[in-house]
Amino acid sequence: MMGGRDLNGTHQKFIVKKIVKDGKEYLEVPGDLRGKKIFAVRLDNGLYVVGTEDKVRELIKRQVSYLVGRKSSRKAKERPKEEGKRTGEPGFWIFDSEAEASRFSYTHASEFQSGRIKGIRGFDGRFYAIRSWLYSKYLPEVLNVVRNNPSTPGEIAKALKIDEKMVKVILELAREEGLVIERSGGVYEYAG
Repeated sequence: MMGGRDLNGTHQKFIVKKIVKDGKEYLEVPGDLRGKKIFAVRLDNGLYVVGTEDKVRELIKRQVSYLVGRKSSRKAKERPKEEGKRTGEPGFWIFDSEAEASRFSYTHASEFQSGRIKGIRGFDGRFYAIRSWLYSKYLPEVLNVVRNNPSTPGEIAKALKIDEKMVKVILELAREEGLVIERSGGVYEYAG
């Protein structure tokens, strides 16, 4: 049984069944959501936001506005740096801590809201972000590699002659979108 507040603030409880089919895990959608185009955004282990695309985007905007408002009330000397720790070439970032990711989100809030930057918290506890154009450019190539042969980020990077850390960011976002599955040992395979 999972519970929580829906996007209108109403408390809801619903039963979610975990189904394992062909080695893949699925969650059964509650009956009142079947037949609707829904999105599930993973916030933390076992914590999801589920709703229509508009409602999920609205919730994210409200959360960003809340965080921006909370941070702007701090003293000027405590304001975050212009950018968090940058890894790799410009256009993608990996953050080891929630504080670094929060500072980055604060300074790039409008880009997240407009969809110019995509971000995700990985199962490994790290935070990954990438410019949407860069993600769109390399995602098909990465998927083509794992479609033909399940691979590690290093193997994919070597095959495509691109940065391994950027491949990891792309794979984390693709995993969240259900395009790839991560096996043990950091091997990714095509989910289609």
